[in-house]
Amino acid sequence: MNIINIPKGEYIICDPINLKIDKFYDDVVLLYKSDNFKNEMDFIGDKIPIFNVEEDCVYKTEILNYESNSLYIESGFIVCIPKMYVSNNDLIELNENYILLNYDTDIACFEMDNIINFGPIKIYDAVI
Repeated sequence: MNIINIPKGEYIICDPINLKIDKFYDDVVLLYKSDNFKNEMDFIGDKIPIFNVEEDCVYKTEILNYESNSLYIESGFIVCIPKMYVSNNDLIELNENYILLNYDTDIACFEMDNIINFGPIKIYDAVI
């Protein structure tokens, strides 16, 4: 299990295909296809957790053991990116298909037993 530790701060969990950051999605795909894929990517000096879900569909999300919204994934990837890289226009285009987090402490991100963990956030089981 590869654990990616991210520092406290504001983050967006979403499908990277919907972000309009120059070549970000293309870089995610290239990294995944390489022999060096370890569920993380260096992006402007920050570690970005990336998880391949291999299936384009809706995933359940859970925050602190309470079921939350669903997250639609089209590209087969879920990323956790610092909010400072995501414009307000991107958030509008994501049409609430993201999770906004504000961590007060460092957070461990990892996948275990087909559940993706971003600190108190769990993403699991395709809904449809």
